[in-house]
Amino acid sequence: MAKGDLRKAADEFCAALEARALLVAIEWAGSASALARSIGESHHNGTKWAQRGRIPVRAAIKLAKLPGFPLTVGDMRPGDDLRRYKLQECPRCGRRSRYWVSGGGSLAMLNDHLKEPCEKG
Repeated sequence: MAKGDLRKAADEFCAALEARALLVAIEWAGSASALARSIGESHHNGTKWAQRGRIPVRAAIKLAKLPGFPLTVGDMRPGDDLRRYKLQECPRCGRRSRYWVSGGGSLAMLNDHLKEPCEKG
């Protein structure tokens, strides 16, 4: 099996797992719209997730925190590197931020922050 074929098979497998997780989540909530509303998203977003066959990472993180929700983030987004969605801490002052914050991303903000003198406190 060629490297490209293996990657394609892995992507198809992950897509199938994502689709299965979406069905489980929709069954838990009652509908795609109710699933989206349970985390403060619009019903339109839930419909889009159903059309695409997967839940976005940010929504998966929010859903996994709901009490009684049957899936983990890894179940909903297999194959994704979730480390970049976790809080990052400035080693100098302890300020916490995420990579995916809108407005240029917090990695750039953290890099700029590290250039400035800061005090732990």
